[in-house]
Order: sequence, then C-alpha cells, then structure tokens
Amino acid sequence: MNHAVDLVVPYRKRRKDPILNRVHSTLLNTIVTRVIGIKIHDIGCNAKLFRREVLEGMDLYGNMYRYFPALAAQKGFKVKEVECDQVEKARKTRFYNLRLYLDRVIEILNLFFSTNFSKKPLRFFSFVGSSFMAIGIIALLYIGIQKVIFEIPIGARPLLLISMISFVGGAQIASFGLLGEIISFVHGRSHKEYTIEKIV
Repeated sequence: MNHAVDLVVPYRKRRKDPILNRVHSTLLNTIVTRVIGIKIHDIGCNAKLFRREVLEGMDLYGNMYRYFPALAAQKGFKVKEVECDQVEKARKTRFYNLRLYLDRVIEILNLFFSTNFSKKPLRFFSFVGSSFMAIGIIALLYIGIQKVIFEIPIGARPLLLISMISFVGGAQIASFGLLGEIISFVHGRSHKEYTIEKIV
C-alpha cells in the first residue's frame, strides 16, 4: 500500500450487474456523498484494504461499517479509490424487502447526525424543537384571536389540541438537545474528530 494512503477502496466502475442493482448503488452513494460531504463512488463494495491505525481510530457500531470509507475520510484519513472489474456472479438481480430500505434510511439519518451534530446536538434539537414551538404558538394565537374578537368557541376544536401538543413537544425536543449537549461535553472530550498525521 502506498504510504501516502490510509485506506484503499475498490471502485466497480465497469459494472456487470443488472440496472436495478446499479440504481440502488448509485442512489446510496449519492445520498451518502450529500450527507457527509465527501465523494465516494462505491460505498457498497465490501472489499477494503486499510492500515491498522485507521481501524484503531474509528468508532464503529451496528451496521455503520458500510460507511467505513466515508467516515474515515471525514475523520482525516487519506482514502483512495481503485477502479476494478466486477465479478461474474454479481449478474443476479437483487430484490430487497421494505424492512431493508427502512434500515438504510435509519442508517443514513444516523450517519447525518453523527457526522454533523455529534459534538453539538443542541444546535440540531433546538432548531427542530423551536420550529414545532413556533407552529404551536402561531396556532394558539390564531385560535385565541378567533375566541377574543369573533367569539368563536375553541374548546372542542382539534386545532387547540394540535397546537398544545406541538408547543409542548417542541419544548421537549429542545430539552433533549440540552441533555445531549451536557453528555457530549462530559464524555465527548476524549473522542477526537480528527487525526494527527505527524508531529514535527
């Protein structure tokens, strides 16, 4: 392996599998690239060659090993893609059930949060929580004006319940971010978001 490279990933550029398999792969690669901001052409290839330091410097759990090259590149390791031919046995069309697609969505959401907000969860949860709270406040003001000015009964209106749930739920979501910020501050200081290649 080249000493200037930490991780080598095969890139199945000349693919032989059916068009449906290629669509799945292209869609996954595009989403992961947009989420993490690093271009990886073939995130789904299982063959990888990497240094021991890369594995020791990564924190992987669950099915996140699928996104190992993207996570390594995001952490500062040097990733190189090598073009290769696809094996003949890959010609079979793959059909996946709905559960697998749901798992992929959850994994991508996990990837998005862990790479963008793992050290600053309050920024994410406060935005989501504030949005719900704003919707709840606007709805409460709307039905409050109807009650005070136009004397329209609001006790049995579903909008009253929805607005209250939105406001309270938004406050709880924002509190999750505050709790996550405390946990990140206490336990996250030992986990570095970068790697030091050389000290001179």
